[in-house]
Amino acid sequence: MFKKGVFLFFLIWRSIAFGQEEQLDTLTISVKGKPSGLTTISSKEISLFQPNDLGEILQKLPGITVKNYGGIGGMKTVSVRGLGSAHQQIVMDGFIVPNTQTGQIDLGNVYASNIELVQLISGGFTDKLLPVSALLGANALWIERSESVFPAKTYSLKSKISYASFNTFETWISNKIRLTSKHALALSGSFRSSAGNYPYRFMNYAQHYTGKRVNADVLDGTGNAVYQFVISKTIKLYADYSFFASDKGLPGAVILYLNAAQQRLNTQTHQVNAGLDLSFKRWKGRFYTTYKNEKIIYLDEGYLNTQGFMRSVYHQQQLISGWVMNQSLGKFFRQELGIESFLAKLTGDISQDVQPQRIQIKGFYGVGPVFPWGSFRAQVAGQTLNDFNGTVALHKTKGFFQPGVYFDTKKDWKIIGDLRLFYKRNVRVAGFNELYYNQVGNKNLLPEIADQVQFSFSKEYRKNKYSHQYGANAYYNQEHNKIVAIPTKNLFVWMIQNVDEVQVLGTDLQYRYLHFWKNWNLSASVNYTFQSVTNRTDKNTSYYGDQIAYFPEHIGNADLAVNWKNAGLSLNIFAVGKRYALNENIPSNEVEGYITADVQASYKFQFKATHHLTVRAMCKNIGNLTYAYVKYYVMPGANYLIVLNYEF
Repeated sequence: MFKKGVFLFFLIWRSIAFGQEEQLDTLTISVKGKPSGLTTISSKEISLFQPNDLGEILQKLPGITVKNYGGIGGMKTVSVRGLGSAHQQIVMDGFIVPNTQTGQIDLGNVYASNIELVQLISGGFTDKLLPVSALLGANALWIERSESVFPAKTYSLKSKISYASFNTFETWISNKIRLTSKHALALSGSFRSSAGNYPYRFMNYAQHYTGKRVNADVLDGTGNAVYQFVISKTIKLYADYSFFASDKGLPGAVILYLNAAQQRLNTQTHQVNAGLDLSFKRWKGRFYTTYKNEKIIYLDEGYLNTQGFMRSVYHQQQLISGWVMNQSLGKFFRQELGIESFLAKLTGDISQDVQPQRIQIKGFYGVGPVFPWGSFRAQVAGQTLNDFNGTVALHKTKGFFQPGVYFDTKKDWKIIGDLRLFYKRNVRVAGFNELYYNQVGNKNLLPEIADQVQFSFSKEYRKNKYSHQYGANAYYNQEHNKIVAIPTKNLFVWMIQNVDEVQVLGTDLQYRYLHFWKNWNLSASVNYTFQSVTNRTDKNTSYYGDQIAYFPEHIGNADLAVNWKNAGLSLNIFAVGKRYALNENIPSNEVEGYITADVQASYKFQFKATHHLTVRAMCKNIGNLTYAYVKYYVMPGANYLIVLNYEF
């Protein structure tokens, strides 16, 4: 029985998570800086590899590691430059997507169909006014959905329908309407289903295993509504509502796991956002608020108790409100500041003793000189934390200090282009599950503290018919009080504990090339990531200096696309080096590296001037490779996809 409880804890801990003609533009606010295209993926690039979800998009970016449990509904979590998923902030159309229960978002629940742009933001070097939580986090993953970008025309529509192997079906439709020159409305909806019953075969030591994935079906849907009101040239109001509903099976490892298991997870999420943007001559600011309501039901119909099943319910509510701004102080100085409140409440079957509530306050202030050739900023930031059980405080008020120093150049140096350098301290407090979950949580956990140093540069050359861009990042992170789950008595009795020191040393390299001539165009890109993420806690242990579990040292991407008139071909290659299933780097813990390749052919039919129908046919994993990112969680072999996209 306790084994089942531990399984449920890790499942949720890892996977929960969601008149005059004017152009009504995107819901973001431009402030300063120039984002690097090397850390950005556009919708056009996304269409070349047809990802199932946000996780499959993010793994194309340099410096990012996606832990993938397989299949269209499989859990996916993200780490950036050696720091775990709880250190990262997902920002959807300018608003945080929170999860206080686990501290991380299941990227497998975020549809790829309506994503217009994905950008990795490190060190606050961005042209967006980020929420305070995103600015103080280790990195921000900025996502823009199709519904947040309003074109000048009165009405527009985009739609998608696809069918793929393993009886996988997906459809999406989005409508945007300009009600007046100042008011606009966007509505969208998505639905997908998959049997998830893909065959597998692999070798474990000298033994061959074959079979078909079971209990891997998924049925989910999402809907979004966005409203925008341009009050004046300097004031803009917007609001959006989104929901997500999912019912899916929970397949486990294909070894040491009961294939007949009947565990399921049902998720219902509602999120409401509202914002007010102000833009004046010397200062710009943004008010924002987010409310998220999420209900999760875990069901095991084969649980061995007197009832013959296990049903656990979790209900999470979160409210975020904040204000950020920047202001010019004369000709050569600039200040930035923000404050944010975060309220969270979790009820249900987390603990017999605790139904936790949290009050968190975050703030920052930065100031520094701005010159034509670059800028410098020193920043002080911090947060306070209080957890309660009803009206009873679970600990004394905790406070954390987070300093930072940032430097970037605006001058385009001859070889290395733009330079960026920063130091910052990131504090990640433990989630509710880590602190309070039955028998496994640890109320005495210290927060994870990560000191980050990063240097980067990027350069772009443009000619009439071609352009190429390259860049590099080098980074060093020192992580203290890392929170991990470790066995205390035997394999099935675990405890959440701090294990002290982790050192991250790495680099990522990127190159992108575009060429146009007559009716042809070609695009090629490649990136490579090296990351040494090692245990530095105790020199007397056998695993001192070993790579942390599931952080490969080497990751690479290569993409090639060729278009002739309305026809296109693309090739996508993804490579991951070996990993270890546990923190001790011994042969029995090794998980093999792999290289996969996908190919796609497309053709766009044009009707009239603005109506387009694009047909795509794709084969993923063309080598029919058997592989797993997480040990024994096998991924699909060769599989096929047909997509129709229509828009006007």
